[in-house]
Amino acid sequence: MDGRKIIINKKKVLCYGDSNTFGFNSKDGSRYDENTRWTAVLQKNLGAEYKVINEGMPNRTGFVDNPYDLFEYLLEVWCKETSYPSCQEGYCYEVYPTLGQCAITAMLVYDIFWGTIHKIYLEGGGTHYFNKINDKYIDLTSDQFFGFGYVINYEPNEEVPVEYCCKSQNTSMRFNLLLENLICSFREK
Repeated sequence: MDGRKIIINKKKVLCYGDSNTFGFNSKDGSRYDENTRWTAVLQKNLGAEYKVINEGMPNRTGFVDNPYDLFEYLLEVWCKETSYPSCQEGYCYEVYPTLGQCAITAMLVYDIFWGTIHKIYLEGGGTHYFNKINDKYIDLTSDQFFGFGYVINYEPNEEVPVEYCCKSQNTSMRFNLLLENLICSFREK
């Protein structure tokens, strides 16, 4: 033997939790690296006699059961300031509350329900973002197109990582404002 201590029967610590346990980084939508997550810090502090098992999953302690319930909450917090910059001048909540909200909404749906984020290119320019969860497309902002007679074709599309959506400083700022508005809305209830 080389002097190392071999532990056969390690004590197991199951960490069952939400996005905090998972290691979700709300600043850029990524997942913290394995050594930065609090479960890894716990493993290091407990030592080799323990095995820490990370079973974190975003939205495990969530406030809504499905994306369509989330829509009702978003109707209370979408605003001109959370809308995409080129949509803000003509933004009218009473007419189209979802106008320009697609990227930040897709990011929020991803954060809560996981799945994937997808992007399509629109005729005449522009892009539109939505989600895919359990092989079904979820688009909480599709009604922004109804008044214009635009029909959305969800395929072909491009799957994009949440980090792609966070690359724009403006999108990150609008996403954080949406989260702040949502939290304030809950506190008022």
